[in-house]
Amino acid sequence: MGKFDNTNTSIIIILLILNIGYIAVFPLGNVMLTYIFRIPALALIVLMIVRTYKFSRPQYKFSLMLFGLICLINIIRMKEVFTFDLFLSIFSVFCLLFLVIVSSAIKTTLKLQRGIYIVSLFAALVMTIHYFMPYAHLARMHDGTLFYAIYLTFGFGNSNFAGIIAFLIYCSIWISARYKSFWNRMITLACSGWMLYMIYETNCRSALAAAILVPLGTILFKKIKLKKIFIYLACSIPFLFVPFYINLAKDTDVNIEIMGKGMISGREKVYANFLDHLNSLTDWMVGTFDNSPFDNAHNGPLSIFISVGIIGCICFFHIIINRLIRYNKTAISHTAKAAVFSIIAIFIESCGEASLFLGGFPSIIFIFLFFVLADSNGRPKAKAY
Repeated sequence: MGKFDNTNTSIIIILLILNIGYIAVFPLGNVMLTYIFRIPALALIVLMIVRTYKFSRPQYKFSLMLFGLICLINIIRMKEVFTFDLFLSIFSVFCLLFLVIVSSAIKTTLKLQRGIYIVSLFAALVMTIHYFMPYAHLARMHDGTLFYAIYLTFGFGNSNFAGIIAFLIYCSIWISARYKSFWNRMITLACSGWMLYMIYETNCRSALAAAILVPLGTILFKKIKLKKIFIYLACSIPFLFVPFYINLAKDTDVNIEIMGKGMISGREKVYANFLDHLNSLTDWMVGTFDNSPFDNAHNGPLSIFISVGIIGCICFFHIIINRLIRYNKTAISHTAKAAVFSIIAIFIESCGEASLFLGGFPSIIFIFLFFVLADSNGRPKAKAY
């Protein structure tokens, strides 16, 4: 398995480098330039899935087949013409699910962990360069109009998307760091602190809350086994958030500001609008592709639910949450525990955003890495800290 594992390590490092390249060029506004990084990354993702699936204890065949069947039913039920964009959306979601599954076949060698750490530091450097550029506060309105905002966007046009990217890089640094020397600790703490500050500057409250949870949870549960019930409760938060937020908006008279934004931000109208797309029992059970399939409904579970209904949503999150619970059973080292809390933090972040569950760039590769590192115990991998 040595050559097999070394090849996987090389593919993952190249994937991460391509991801950082995508982050570096995206603010330049040249879509064709991003394809230089996205297309090879997609090819490598498919290669990774094909070569490792049979080694990954693929016990989720029924969930995958049922999820695929529901997608097929919705394609047949569509009133609109099936488009290439819809194909890419479906393909991206399936890639995410398959990457979560095959993560168990990836051995976390010291070379892989060190490579992830170094490339993540370069990613932090890229974000720092964006921070000092003239376009750092350039935002985009819904009609495409550009304007300069008080919050940080890194030139991505959307502060929430910017906060998500900074959050993912922050988690990647925190997870992959090895605290063997004084300088390693100082570099990690300095970079993590700087990334946390930039997340705050984006005014993305969900990303900031998720980012704080990762080190806090890792430290508090350093010597304590994380119970399965805790994971279920934490992962249920974004599911409960939609009805809670809609009712909160109805009952709140004073809109308190938090980080320069009102506590009631208009998300409740977005949620209600998406739920209005469900016009029949069939829509509730299997979803519909006629209205923004796998679109950002500003809530992760809601975006999946609107597209594939209750049945598809159960299949999707069964794979992700079940794999997380399996990895948590053996999570002993700092790396594994920090990765487990990073995945839980993704659920917390998805209360207000959905992109992390839709398989898009750059999140899909980071999420894959988190699952790989969450399973970093039980084999000849990185030593516990």
